[in-house]
Amino acid sequence: VAATWVALMVIPVAGIWMWNAGAPGPESPVRQVGSPTTSPVGTPVVSGAVAQVTTTGDGERRTLTLADGSVVLLEPNSRLSQALGTSREFFLAGAATFTVQHASGATFRVRSDVAVVTVTGTIFRVDATTAGVTAVTVSEGRVLLAGTDAAAPAVALSAGERGRVREGEGPVRKPR
Repeated sequence: VAATWVALMVIPVAGIWMWNAGAPGPESPVRQVGSPTTSPVGTPVVSGAVAQVTTTGDGERRTLTLADGSVVLLEPNSRLSQALGTSREFFLAGAATFTVQHASGATFRVRSDVAVVTVTGTIFRVDATTAGVTAVTVSEGRVLLAGTDAAAPAVALSAGERGRVREGEGPVRKPR
């Protein structure tokens, strides 16, 4: 009986400990992960595997300077995944503000579960904190907002404009 009790208690606890040992903690917000077809949250990544994931916890904000000089302010409880082999393609779960450096011929994309934001050089905020809804606010420059469903046309947003994509719907421009 004692051996059975020990087996029922120790094995699950050891399994949970081993599972959590590989997960990033507050001291390790960036880790290498990989999957040939999906992001860490299960959404397809167009360019292939995920190269790097940065996460923030409750009340935590993190500023990232990307290889091209662009800057990302990752808001609390957010996750930003960078596509392997690219320096300008990301998947966002949560919210972040992007200050994108112009790079001739290099497209910068941020994807969420329902939207794709494409820019060339601008400042914008993507809020994908609500499942099935992504909102975009443009501070400077211009972006194209599209749903993940390629059938709906993209919407161009300029400085001062906002847009939204809901799951199963195309992008819409919201009043200022």
